[in-house]
Amino acid sequence: MKGDMRMKNRATGVAAGGRLEIERMAEEQVLLDLIGALLAENVCGMAETAVEVMLDEELFVRVDLEGERRYLLLPVRPGFTTRYIGRSADVVEVQAGEYGAGVSARLTPLQLLRRVGELAEAMGERLPGLEVFARDVETSLLHTRLSLEAVLERGGTDVDPFASFAAAERYAAYRDRPFHPIARVKGGFEAEEYRKYCAEYGGEVVLRWLAVRRDVVLAGGKAGKAAAKFTLSEVDDLRRLHADVASPAEPAELILSADERAQLWTVFEKAGLSRATYIALPVHPWQLERVVLKEFLPELGAGVFVPLEFAGGAFTATSSVRSLVPVADRLDHVKVPIGITSLGAMRFLPALYMLNGERGQQVLADAIRTDEVLERTLQLCDEGIWWAYFVPGSDLFEDRPRHVSALIRRFPAEEQLLPMSALCVYGLPNADDHLFNAWLARRGEMVTPAAVRNLFGEVCETFLHTALRLLRLGMLPELHGQNVVLVLKDDRVQGLLLRDHDTVRLHLPWLEAAGLQDPGYIVKPNRPNSLYNQTPEELVYYLQTLCIQVNLYAILDALVRTYGLAEEELWQELREKLESALSDVPFTAAQRTVIHRQLFETAEWPTKLLITPLLQQDGPAGGSMPAGIGQAVNPFRQLVAAQ
Repeated sequence: MKGDMRMKNRATGVAAGGRLEIERMAEEQVLLDLIGALLAENVCGMAETAVEVMLDEELFVRVDLEGERRYLLLPVRPGFTTRYIGRSADVVEVQAGEYGAGVSARLTPLQLLRRVGELAEAMGERLPGLEVFARDVETSLLHTRLSLEAVLERGGTDVDPFASFAAAERYAAYRDRPFHPIARVKGGFEAEEYRKYCAEYGGEVVLRWLAVRRDVVLAGGKAGKAAAKFTLSEVDDLRRLHADVASPAEPAELILSADERAQLWTVFEKAGLSRATYIALPVHPWQLERVVLKEFLPELGAGVFVPLEFAGGAFTATSSVRSLVPVADRLDHVKVPIGITSLGAMRFLPALYMLNGERGQQVLADAIRTDEVLERTLQLCDEGIWWAYFVPGSDLFEDRPRHVSALIRRFPAEEQLLPMSALCVYGLPNADDHLFNAWLARRGEMVTPAAVRNLFGEVCETFLHTALRLLRLGMLPELHGQNVVLVLKDDRVQGLLLRDHDTVRLHLPWLEAAGLQDPGYIVKPNRPNSLYNQTPEELVYYLQTLCIQVNLYAILDALVRTYGLAEEELWQELREKLESALSDVPFTAAQRTVIHRQLFETAEWPTKLLITPLLQQDGPAGGSMPAGIGQAVNPFRQLVAAQ
């Protein structure tokens, strides 16, 4: 037989050998994150009862299932944020023989979860969400394979994250949420839909359009009536968007070309619709077919919603799927709801989030005006242009209206933008390097351990100085890697750009002491919320978790795994930049004391639980990621001990 004799998968075109490699890598990625989460969160006492075992000079922990007769061996190494970190995906179950000889078997992620179920049953511990979580892990394996397939088949390793912001977002999607075993799950997508709508494939998403009656639409402060001025008690009096509102009042005016707008208004006229009565809202094509046309039959029947025979506005997805980057060179990005689950939550886009996002943006803008350094180093995406369906007689906390809304996210005109999440990517197929290789080359620098450490320090310095300056003013946005964008000039970090302002957390005594005002978030009465934090320690928690454990540590971990650097060296670099920021930022003595104690003196740090809330979840997914707080090792105490 002549030509290429490799067998290929008919559905994907990936060679059979490549397919096996994809399956192996997907299982390894999911297992590594699963091992890490199980031990970090001490699920069913796995970490506290584990016994260290050295085999062939490698460290394992033994977790007993039936005493010494049957047990698990998990490959680990000591960690700085948790006692153990998964070293490899070779999880083994050992069944001891009657006369000493034993039988061992390598476990898959689902088999490991079944053993967790055995432990829970033996301990009498209830894990109501275990079955659903196991299904999510199974989906995670599939979707991770699809993500890796995009790398092999679609030239993913050739994606240049410095070529454009869309390319950087595509590159960042290869890691998605760090350390989370079900990060890549897009619950509700079939395989072909994943390929069509997820960022890794770089495909175009052309928006569909829905005519919605104006009297049931709320609008953001920059899209119509100043909804951001209203409080919860006045929500019933919120004015609907009418034809005489201030410009720009139409999504089409911002995200469609002149030709596309002309086509849209022609469709409007042919449908017999008045632009004074209806507004055209963009809808994700999957959302229109799978949710709007099936779940909103009363609105469709009553003419409240009218699907338009028009598609226009070409975008590409980010890793969040619902945030879209324009294919054309435009500054207006779009965020639309999509009824899939990710990280245990529905990807809604509620009016409540956008109202609070306006308020969060305002308090951040106030902070920038207050601090001359932030004026130079911090920028904000404008997220005050939005529209949302609002059922008459309802309140802002109902789930159903959250499926029909749209937000225009306006980016500043910057030439070099790089999401911090792109720095977490490592271990792609057919690639043994990290984004730092290309970055250092652009700067004319060789890839050496010292250069990698210095570049990591440069990122840490700008990021931590910004975070601590905001903390001094009594606020901290949600600074994980997907929300924070590095602003570069000549490939040097100049500042940060923030997006998603709906969760700018506050400690009011520090905010008011800085001369800033409470933005008046809308929160559900008599329900706990994380926007208002009663103690400074509660606000510092988000510095420890989202800023350091989730964002910077994910970058650090990727560098350690890629370049073989000692983790201790990079933690030392991070500590030096953190101490420098704590010294440089003009905190009061009382503020500095609290922050220093929480960061460097306490034996333990709080940590965000990833899988425990999912294992304990009893019921359908809501609009927020299930959350919990656990205890972790203080990395800086670990650093001192290691030295």
